[in-house]
Order: sequence, then structure tokens, then C-alpha cells
Amino acid sequence: MTNDDTLLIAVQAEYKRTGEFIDGITTASATVRGLGVTIWLALLGVAFDRSLWELGVLAAITATIFWLIDGYHAWLYGEAFRAALELELIQAAAYAAKGRLAGQARGELEARARLQAHQFGLYRNFKRFRLKDLRYVRPYVFFRLFYPFLVAVGAAAAIFLAAHQSKPSPTCKVVSGTHGRALECGGVVIVGSRLPVVRH
Repeated sequence: MTNDDTLLIAVQAEYKRTGEFIDGITTASATVRGLGVTIWLALLGVAFDRSLWELGVLAAITATIFWLIDGYHAWLYGEAFRAALELELIQAAAYAAKGRLAGQARGELEARARLQAHQFGLYRNFKRFRLKDLRYVRPYVFFRLFYPFLVAVGAAAAIFLAAHQSKPSPTCKVVSGTHGRALECGGVVIVGSRLPVVRH
């Protein structure tokens, strides 16, 4: 077995691990989305049931947090997909050199160059994650439409509930002053001589 054959076996093993990593990321993303929507719906339901605008704000914040978490998983998926594609190209060149390009120096040189230039290790080939990378994650329908919609609805619910929140009715009591009895309601004093006398 030549050195190139050993490298090719290593490439095949890394390709398998990359595929398993992609499967795990796909499952995790589905779990994150389902959990995020469930919590968001629960917060909005309680917010409208109890007229708490604060829960509407919390729903918007929750959607933003899951937006970032899901976006990070989508970025990981993109990096792993790129690595898997590179591994496929290496294997394709190696198989071509042994098949339809067998005996041709150009095909063998290309396959050997790809094998020897490859840096093994899935995670070491990932670039450093930055928040601006979220602009390029896919699928676009989730990160350009779905999550912004959840945040907007949560914020709109908070504004609506805050604007329509019922104010508590003022407490009134009869007080005595220099002008006789008066009725005090919410800091406003109403003077009247016919107000009833409250005996304790």
C-alpha cells in the first residue's frame, strides 16, 4: 500500500465523520427551532391571557436568542458542508487517476497534489465564527423572514398590551378638613357638605 492509498483511506474516514457531523447539526437545528417556537407561543399566550406586556417583550427577546443559536448551527452546517465537498473532490480525483485517467501523468499528479495538500481535521478547517457570518447562513426563509417575524410579533404584542392595559380604579375615602367633609379619590379632593360621615 502506497502513501497515497493511506491518505485516501484517511480522507474516506474523515468524509464519513463529516457526514455524521452534518446529520447531528441538522437534528440539533430542528430541535432548536421547535423549542424556540414552543416557548415563543407559550409566552405570547400567557401575555394576552394576563395582559402582561412584559411577556411580549420577553417573547421578542426569546425569538432573538433562538435566532442566534439557530444561526450558529446553520453556520456550522455550512462549514461542514464545505469541508465535505472538498473531501468529495479529493476522492473524485483519486478515483479518476485510478480509473479513466489511469496512466496519465496529469491525472495522477492532480490526485496526489490534492491528497498531500489536504489538512486533516474537521474542526481545524473551520474559520473563526463572527456575528456578521450570520448574514450568509441558510435557509434564507428562516433567517431573513421567519425569525424576524417572530421578533416583530412579540414586540407588537408588547406595544398593544401596554397601550390597552387597564388602569386600576382609584380608591376613594371621606376626609374631614377646614371646609367640612370632603371626598378624596386618587389624590383629587372633592369638597361637599352632603357627603356621608364614615364612622369607625
